[in-house]
Amino acid sequence: MSLSQIWVLSRTADDFSMSLEAGWMVNPSVYGDRRTRFFIFTTNDGYTTWLYNDNHRSQTPNNHLQFRIMDNYLPFGIQLDSSTINGDSTELEIVIKQDEDQDWGLWVDDNQIGYWPKSNYRARSANTIEWGGEIVNKRTRGRHTSTQMGNGHLSSEPLGRVAYIRNMALYDLDLDRYDAPGEINVVATKPNCYDLRYSHSDDEYGEYVIISWVKYLMGNRSYVILIFHQVDYDDHQNDEEDWEILVDETLIGYWPKSNYEVNSANEVAWGGEIVNRRTRGRHTSTQMGSGHFSTDDLGTVAYIRKMALYDLGMDLYYPPEEDIDISKNNGNCYDATYWDLRQADDHDDFGHYITMEGPGYHPRNCP
Repeated sequence: MSLSQIWVLSRTADDFSMSLEAGWMVNPSVYGDRRTRFFIFTTNDGYTTWLYNDNHRSQTPNNHLQFRIMDNYLPFGIQLDSSTINGDSTELEIVIKQDEDQDWGLWVDDNQIGYWPKSNYRARSANTIEWGGEIVNKRTRGRHTSTQMGNGHLSSEPLGRVAYIRNMALYDLDLDRYDAPGEINVVATKPNCYDLRYSHSDDEYGEYVIISWVKYLMGNRSYVILIFHQVDYDDHQNDEEDWEILVDETLIGYWPKSNYEVNSANEVAWGGEIVNRRTRGRHTSTQMGSGHFSTDDLGTVAYIRKMALYDLGMDLYYPPEEDIDISKNNGNCYDATYWDLRQADDHDDFGHYITMEGPGYHPRNCP
């Protein structure tokens, strides 16, 4: 199976209450051929309970999911014309948006096909929009499937030779349309097999993404997805005692204080970890860092720098040296070295830092 689609989702770390999906797929196990077909899909509990098109549903208790058809402009499962490389492109304009009654309407080429009733879902709005492609890899021949994504060309090739999704846009709560904003994440689970390129154009393509196939790689399931994710943090500030995570000064999200019985931390750890299953009757040869030892020069070793803490007054400070412990549970295989400010005179922008490395298996030192 290979598909390209849009996802409209209401999803958090603890709850997956809605996914509305529409696009086109090639699925020989369903249709008995390799033709491109139009489809829709929905779930209200993270893919346990689902409805495919308007009549094929999961055999789960109390599956009352519905899609109500209003127009047969494009029947589900209908064969679509194929695009030709360096020739004519076949396009569908697909729009999913809420109406004034909070039902979720599906529009194709300015025709309302129907709607998913709001009664399907606990969520009353979406917080994530995704555009992209997906394939299924069952490894039936002991290797990755040769199923292509798009038309099998690389995403770096020019338009006219690659599969694409264009004019990506959103609707706000007033049902006004606007271009997809800059808060876009690009996700490729198997970038050596399938990749994508997100671009902006001032012509009729607007915001667009190119999706493509690359080559074989081991794995179970591969997809490339372009994600817009929007969360309102206005009510969740530091003084609420939630635990925020920032990456490069950007607030990614937070763990609510309600997760935990404690209101503060008493230990902070930095370091590295590997998994050693001894599948060959010996220690794994998985390296930590670049495989060198932690006493090698910077530029050769992996490091974590500018290690610092926040006190209860939200002031940043470096941890006292006497309070630092180095813990190594297998020092002959992997090691770590702590460097304070005095030892780091040649690298004063590193602050307090650690280097952590190790080559893993060695017949004598790390058997």
